[in-house]
Amino acid sequence: MLQRIKMFSKNRRLSKNIENEMKEIGNMPLNTKNKAGTLIVKCDDIGDFILWQHTIEHFKEKASRPLYFVGNKVLQEYYETAFPFADKAIWIDKSKWKEADYRQSMYNEVASFNAEIAITSCFTRNLFLDDMLILSSQASQKIAWSMKHHIYYQTWLQQDNFLTQVIESENIHLLEYFRNIEFVEKVYNYSISKEITTIKNPVKKNQLIIVPLASVPSKSWGVENIIATIQQIDLHFEKIILVGGPDAVAACTEIEKSIQNNKIINLANKTSLSELFDLIAQSKLVISPDTAAMHMAILSKTPLIAIANGTMWQRFTNYQPYVNSFYKLITPPHVSMQENKLKIHFTRAEINEITIVEVVNAVNTFLN
Repeated sequence: MLQRIKMFSKNRRLSKNIENEMKEIGNMPLNTKNKAGTLIVKCDDIGDFILWQHTIEHFKEKASRPLYFVGNKVLQEYYETAFPFADKAIWIDKSKWKEADYRQSMYNEVASFNAEIAITSCFTRNLFLDDMLILSSQASQKIAWSMKHHIYYQTWLQQDNFLTQVIESENIHLLEYFRNIEFVEKVYNYSISKEITTIKNPVKKNQLIIVPLASVPSKSWGVENIIATIQQIDLHFEKIILVGGPDAVAACTEIEKSIQNNKIINLANKTSLSELFDLIAQSKLVISPDTAAMHMAILSKTPLIAIANGTMWQRFTNYQPYVNSFYKLITPPHVSMQENKLKIHFTRAEINEITIVEVVNAVNTFLN
């Protein structure tokens, strides 16, 4: 009951914040110049961009020019290194999004593009970020997935009212890689090949990549489990490389100090996203929770053991039917792997129901 009350309170607060924000955006001065071009807004996280990047070539081919892009600032280096496709780009510092003055400054920049078409392709729309940026664009055409597909707010159909084109899907359980293809197909009314395209595939070295930490605790397997796993498999690899962002530094340092093995190389917060992708592509095996590194392994045909809590597994970890490289998904024993059952509720503890034996056995299966 308490959880339901908290959720109700959170929903009311979000709804009120969105209502107030839409009023503020509605009071912005109108840009009366002739509109032109396409604005793409994609401010979600690193893994989401990795699963979307293969659609860039289709936007470059089909979207009206000039092309504008609004994205998450943490992706700026990766974008500029690998995919600088837009004529102009704006980078959102999500840590500042609660600041009204910062939001308004971003709205003004987006409006200055004066785009004719504004698009957000997030299946689970970010109502207080991407949606507000689309609205502030003042574009003649505003396109997004229907709210009926939103994981948490399916009944908030009023949020579709400011759109000029609402996209609907017949398959809510589609793997996110193909979901992004589906969006482009529906917007531009043409067909795209349904295959996972390899981005990098160099010669593999005898090194193991371990990602000890996910973006949230509920997706992170315990550090003590990782230490015990490494101790049982280290003899099979010349190097064991620990990777992650700033949040992973403490966990990687603990692993490094606990094992004290010359094979351990701690690169936590020491690689750019481009460097991390190259490192993964060159490796013999990756062990990772549900992170961007997991998707990088898939896109570089690097053998992968994914340790996941099973949340929305159909959308984010259901790679087995589509890849020919080694892939093993390990979830807690109670998780139903039925295609039509979408898991959206989780706890911090359940991922630790996955045993060390299961992960070690998966490594041995790969090696054999």
